[in-house]
Amino acid sequence: MNINLKTLRLAGKISIKDMAKLLNISPITYSRKENGKYPFTQYEINKIIDFFEKPYEKIFNTQRHETKQEDINKLA
Repeated sequence: MNINLKTLRLAGKISIKDMAKLLNISPITYSRKENGKYPFTQYEINKIIDFFEKPYEKIFNTQRHETKQEDINKLA
């Protein structure tokens, strides 16, 4: 789940419908992406970064990926 993205969206009183329109996708697809069920495309990531005017790390929760990488390193 993209907790930071959802927090920013809610803090800005931005609806799922508005975000979906920004990215030219359906609200259902946006919701699934925000909840981590599907990945955002690079184009969508760039649009979101431009919209919120924040760096990637402040918008997208990368901890899950880093944890997985740590687990991979432990197995190597």
